[in-house]
Amino acid sequence: MGKLDFLMRYAEANRHYDGKKIADEAMQGDSPSAKVSVLHSYFSNEKHVDIAVRDESAYVRGTAALHSKATKEHLDTLLQDHNEVVRSKAARNPNLTSDQIHRAMKDPDTYVQAKAAANPSATQEHIELALTSRHPEVRMAALRHDSIPRDRMIKFRDAEPDPYIRSVVDAQLMWRKS
Repeated sequence: MGKLDFLMRYAEANRHYDGKKIADEAMQGDSPSAKVSVLHSYFSNEKHVDIAVRDESAYVRGTAALHSKATKEHLDTLLQDHNEVVRSKAARNPNLTSDQIHRAMKDPDTYVQAKAAANPSATQEHIELALTSRHPEVRMAALRHDSIPRDRMIKFRDAEPDPYIRSVVDAQLMWRKS
């Protein structure tokens, strides 16, 4: 455990200790692990996410992409990141708007598309788009979404040419039993 990690944990346990000041200083530093520690801490705020979104480290940007305080503007930036892992993490963020999910589903990277299809904020329109993907990973992600209706799963299974995906749908249907 580094010095900053220790100080952040100490500040969280002892509220009289100025954890906000430590967090602000760490976000201005050069250490990606220190910045990630701040983003995971009680003291993180939107200003820290704003700094992290522009960081040179994909590790820091990816952590910012999953942050609960990431704004629409932050997520727009992260969905256009050159690193597909950062984009895939942004596609998982439940703060995404419907338009952002739709854009993520059009991403050239299949993994990003699959994460967008599995996003808890994805609508039935997004799920339908994912179910028509030529990529099995994207179709599978849509099939695992909590909001896909049972009758739609059955209809999909009956039309799906891939026997493996059909067996996954059968397993999903058995688990849902409603």
